Amino acid sequence: MILATETADQAVSIDPTLLALIPIVTAMLTILSGLAGAGIQGRREHAKWLRDRRLEAFITARVYVGQLEQILSELKDMTGDDGKVVENTEKGVTIERAEVLRDESMALRKRMPEVTVAFDLLGSGVVEDSLNEVLRAIAANDKERTRNAKRDFLVQARSLLGIRAPWRAEVEENSTRAFS
Repeated sequence: MILATETADQAVSIDPTLLALIPIVTAMLTILSGLAGAGIQGRREHAKWLRDRRLEAFITARVYVGQLEQILSELKDMTGDDGKVVENTEKGVTIERAEVLRDESMALRKRMPEVTVAFDLLGSGVVEDSLNEVLRAIAANDKERTRNAKRDFLVQARSLLGIRAPWRAEVEENSTRAFS
């Protein structure tokens, strides 16, 4: 049988220098862990900030496209084959209304660089290319091309934001591609 006095004599003694190093090493590990955690948190916050700015840019672009499309569509409906306004007061088609729409169209077109600069700054060139294709399709007054370009813009924007398309939209997109 081992007596308590025997265990005290047989206890392993730890070097006092090592005892002094244990708190120092522990403190260093704590500091390094804190720095690593702060770095990870900083990257997460930056990624969230970037995603939010991109989302704002996409929403702004989508609103811009919708406004431009509406104005140009209304202008197209007002003009004849020769490009001149065909007045029809019953339908509200007047030369004055056409001039207002042309002015609004020009104001929107002047805003175009303001809309696309966000894509340049936020590093989304593929989405900017998709947006430019939408604008070219609208200018060409090609409804099918515009619809496809808008869908591509949406797919590219969702991809960059890491948003999965809703199931129904995926099925419609896949069925459209299958019949193209």
